Amino acid sequence: MLQLMVSKAGHGAVILESQRADETAWLELKTITGTKYTDKRAPLVAGKPEERRYRATYCDNDEAVGEHSDVVTVVTQP
Repeated sequence: MLQLMVSKAGHGAVILESQRADETAWLELKTITGTKYTDKRAPLVAGKPEERRYRATYCDNDEAVGEHSDVVTVVTQP
């Protein structure tokens, strides 16, 4: 489990996206209206550390606003 914290900077929500391991496509995880999100996905390979990349985009009225954030990279531990 990995907890992410975001800043909405006055916007209504944030769209969170992720890539794992060697994935090249971004997966939309969730549009959140709060400031915390817990990624509860199991690793792709059970018991092995995994690199995960995350990015966010502001969202107002169900529409993405502005550019994607910088990418944050973390390595999970089993």
